[in-house]
Amino acid sequence: MECFIAFLICLVLFVVSTGTFAGAQARAAKRRRAYRHVAKRFAGQCLPGGLFGRPGIRFRYGATRALYREARATHPLTGRGGEMRLDWPNARLHLELYRDPEQIRPAGIRSQVVGIGEREFETDYVIKGRDEAEIAKLLSEGVRWQLNRLRLLAEDDNVYFKIQHGRMTVQKPTVLRRADELAEFVQLVFELYDQAMLTQVEGIDFVDADVAQPLEGVICKVCGDTIDHDMVCCQRCKTPHHHDCWTYNGACSVYGCQETQYVAPRSARTAPQPAEADSPAESGHRDSKPVSDNPFRS
Repeated sequence: MECFIAFLICLVLFVVSTGTFAGAQARAAKRRRAYRHVAKRFAGQCLPGGLFGRPGIRFRYGATRALYREARATHPLTGRGGEMRLDWPNARLHLELYRDPEQIRPAGIRSQVVGIGEREFETDYVIKGRDEAEIAKLLSEGVRWQLNRLRLLAEDDNVYFKIQHGRMTVQKPTVLRRADELAEFVQLVFELYDQAMLTQVEGIDFVDADVAQPLEGVICKVCGDTIDHDMVCCQRCKTPHHHDCWTYNGACSVYGCQETQYVAPRSARTAPQPAEADSPAESGHRDSKPVSDNPFRS
């Protein structure tokens, strides 16, 4: 009788372990399919992860390298979640932003809470950094809008955003297993990166300016190529596009924006300098002040 009971216990343990292993294998297979789908959509490369490492997806976004993976159960998240890392050009910038201080623990940036002059946004998020003016410049309306969209993804109402040591990190406290959810997260992070990069370019002002300069290393959302000519930007969210791509799409390509009007930065035109006059009286009626057009058109 004792042998029979021991046999039943072993049989139950075998069935449970087999079911658990089969379930884990099924989840892993589903995750690999989702990763392959997203890698194909964004021209990325799947990383198998090996025996102890977690799989991920490596991307090339213009001149920028990006990596998606599941974050381990360490700070800043208290559990596993989706994480995206991208190269950031300014290694001196230190910024940490998180939604819920009870769920997300600070990542150790030795800095203080800063304000950016946006009371509603500061109520929703904890913002830490070392250079208040630089952080206020980075957290533009477009950046704040993208962060809110990332927060609402996957219904967990949370997001963690950090820039430190030349790297931008975005994390969600939810494991993104579905292909559509993962693809949306990657797309939103790329759009956040573009909005953040817009704040780092000198010479762009979307109100009234005398001079505008083209952006470098910014990707068109419609065709996926770098924008080096004929750039237009969404009037609402400031996302850059090729002019032909905007015309083809008929509106802003950012999901949820759908603005139909754009602004197009261009260099101001300076009038030719007058020739040297033979006498003060002869040159008195001439105006040597440079003339410039409005650098943006709708």
